Amino acid sequence: MPFLYDVRIIDASTHITPIEYTRRLSTSKNKPARDAARTVIRLSERYRHFSDVNERLAAMDRYGYSSEVTMVHSIIEPNIFDFTSQEKFDLCQGLNSELSSLSRDSGRRLFALASVPLESPEMCENEMERSMKKLGLKGFMVPTNVMGKPLDSFEHFWSKAESLDATVYVHPVDPSGMEHRTYEREYDLAHVFGWPYETTLTLTRLALAGILKRHPNLKVVAHHMGGMIPFFMGRIKESYSKAGSAVNDAGERLLGSSPQEYLMKLYYDTAVGGSEPSLKCGLQTFGAERIIFATDFPWGPKGGIDRISSYPEHMYRLDLSAEELNRIFYVNVEKLILT
Repeated sequence: MPFLYDVRIIDASTHITPIEYTRRLSTSKNKPARDAARTVIRLSERYRHFSDVNERLAAMDRYGYSSEVTMVHSIIEPNIFDFTSQEKFDLCQGLNSELSSLSRDSGRRLFALASVPLESPEMCENEMERSMKKLGLKGFMVPTNVMGKPLDSFEHFWSKAESLDATVYVHPVDPSGMEHRTYEREYDLAHVFGWPYETTLTLTRLALAGILKRHPNLKVVAHHMGGMIPFFMGRIKESYSKAGSAVNDAGERLLGSSPQEYLMKLYYDTAVGGSEPSLKCGLQTFGAERIIFATDFPWGPKGGIDRISSYPEHMYRLDLSAEELNRIFYVNVEKLILT
C-alpha cells in the first residue's frame, strides 16, 4: 500500500521523455546520441510514466505529490553530444517546445526546465528568452561540462540567467574523455561516484572562477546534495584560505574570501539514494532554507516507484520541525520555480 503524506510535497527534480525529440535523436548519425536515445525509448516503453503525462500524474496522485519540476533526461541532453552549433540550437528548440506542451498537458502540475545551446552565445541567449517568455518554461538545466568545457566558461549564459531571474539546475554528466578511463567506465562507477564528483568540481569552479561573485542574484540548484561538498566543506574552507594553506590560497586571492561563502548560497536537492546520514550531513551544512526535496523520478528501482514511495519517509525520520519540513517539501522550490 502506498503511504500518503499529510503535507504538500513538490518533487523538485525529475526527468521526462519528450517523445518526438527522443525519436529524432534515435535516428541521428551521432552514435552516442543515437544509442542513448534508444536506451531511453526502451525504458519509456517499459515504464509508461517515463513519457506519458497521464501515467505520471497518476503516480503523483497515488503517492501524494502535488507537482513536479521536470527536465529532459541528462543522458540525452543536447549539449553533451558532438553536434554543430546549428544542430544543437535546432534540437533545443524542438525539445523546449515539446516540454512546454507536456507542461500544458499536465494542467501545470509539471513545471519544465529548458535546455539551451551553451556554446553559441547568440543562439543561447535567444533560446533562453524564448523558453521563458514565450514557452513559459521555468528555468534551465545545464550539464556539468559541455564536451569538456566547464560551465564557468559560459559567462553569457550566467549573465542572461541572472537577468531573466531564472533558476538553473546543474546536473552531472560523464566527464570528458571517459573512454580512456576504463576503470571508471566499468561497473557503472562513473554514474555512482563520478557524477557526484563532477558536481563538486563544477560548483566549486563556479565559485572560484567568480561566476557566483559577479552574478550575486543567480539561483542555482545542485543535484544529489552537491556531491562531495557537504562532507568536505571544512576541507574546502581550510584549503582555499591563506590561513589554511600557504600554497593554495586561490579563494582569498580570487574572491577575497573562501568559496564556502558562495557555495552556501546555492540550493541542494535531497536525491541521495534515501541515505538519512547523507541527508543529515547536508542539512547540518546548508540548513533547511537551502534544501529542496527531490527524488530524481523516474530513475531508480522499479522505474523510480521505490523512490517516490519511500523518500518522504526518510525526511520524517530526521526529527525536523514542521516549518523545516515545509521549507524542504515545498516552500523553497515554490520561491525558486513557481513564483
